[in-house]
Amino acid sequence: MCRYAFCYVSIYGYDFMTAGRSVFALFKKMGWTTIINDDLIENALSFGCVGVGLVCGLASYLYAVAASLDSGLQVTMSVVGIFIGFFMSSVTLNVVSSGVATVFVCFAENPGALQQNFPQQSALLTGAWSEFHGDVFNNRARVGEV
Repeated sequence: MCRYAFCYVSIYGYDFMTAGRSVFALFKKMGWTTIINDDLIENALSFGCVGVGLVCGLASYLYAVAASLDSGLQVTMSVVGIFIGFFMSSVTLNVVSSGVATVFVCFAENPGALQQNFPQQSALLTGAWSEFHGDVFNNRARVGEV
């Protein structure tokens, strides 16, 4: 929830309390399935971090073997490589996660702006949203909120 509140703070300049109330109003209006989507995105990004960590650990191990280091040092370098790869990719992919939350807030608050500036991407996003959450999105369109 805090991620979305920080989106409101950065986009609209709200204080954190007002942003928190806006997040709850947004979830009430658009549906709570956003939390499910957020959880799926976090799982995918975490899986990516684990993959990067394993690749870095393997690269560290291969370097240690090529340098003819003893087996204890090879294991140590592998473990350090895994941790460094995991944490560095975690920091990098956190930016992606924040970007996803920002796109959701912007789209949910004003989908017309996306339609005006990026019509093809808007059609894809609107189509996907309507397919998965048809009743919520279509009800907003009838009321004139879109």
